[in-house]
Amino acid sequence: MAPRRSGTSPVVAAFAPGRHGYRQDPTSPPWRSAEDHSGFHVVLGNEACDVDSMVSALSFAYFLFKTSGSAGRTPVPVLNIPRADFPLRTDSVFLLRESGLAQQDLVFRDEVDLPRLHRAGRLALTLVDHNVLPSTDSDLEGAVVEVIDHHLQERVPSPSCPVTIETVGSCATLVAERIVQKAPEIVDGQVALLLYGYYGDGLNAIILFSSCYLLENTIENYQYVMDNLFRYIVGTLELMVSENYVIVYLCSMAPRTKLPSVKVTQAVLHHHRQEVTHLAILRQCYTTIDRR
Repeated sequence: MAPRRSGTSPVVAAFAPGRHGYRQDPTSPPWRSAEDHSGFHVVLGNEACDVDSMVSALSFAYFLFKTSGSAGRTPVPVLNIPRADFPLRTDSVFLLRESGLAQQDLVFRDEVDLPRLHRAGRLALTLVDHNVLPSTDSDLEGAVVEVIDHHLQERVPSPSCPVTIETVGSCATLVAERIVQKAPEIVDGQVALLLYGYYGDGLNAIILFSSCYLLENTIENYQYVMDNLFRYIVGTLELMVSENYVIVYLCSMAPRTKLPSVKVTQAVLHHHRQEVTHLAILRQCYTTIDRR
């Protein structure tokens, strides 16, 4: 686990307040930018600003900065609530503190005039943890260049705006997948802690399997596919999990064709015959991962 840190975190050092002139400043002209004339690539979470939304915005903006993925614009994560409301998000406040991120380094919605940046042609917008803008932000639609979300799709597809939507457990899952695929080298302890969340001293990270998302066990080369799924898990855990972990497997109400076809011993079947018939997959997974 990454230790708590003091000073400016590398996750926000690239877009620390005051460096690029995107904050509203009553004492000086806003939107000045001596260092960057191309504008800003704002990564905007949803209006609930829960942990998933906050982490997704911070992590994806950091990814854009480290990979130069903003076409010359300065990546800026913006939390979609007023700063005064943030202390009410106690889980987010806790995660920030444990990961070594200071609240004063963050940018909140009431501190940046997105419509004005858009009218000046200096705004690109990526939406995370939501895929449509609320009616109050409809004027910003022309600035949206990408969407990453895990909710049901409401956005009308457009060739000019790539959309990644999968109904997984969190948007941070999709952001983590992008980072691991494109730039695994940027995943240090702090980034990993943000993405998988703080789980407390002496406790374990949780790896969740849901049968309804698994492949049909009747497909051709099913065992080969599942073996490679485990290899993917192992490679991901090497980057994302440095402590102990717990595997949780959800199979209630899943069709039998979605359950892994690995048999267990008669001793196990004695207790939970139908459900546990396929739970040996957990033993295989646990043995394969072989973490601490």
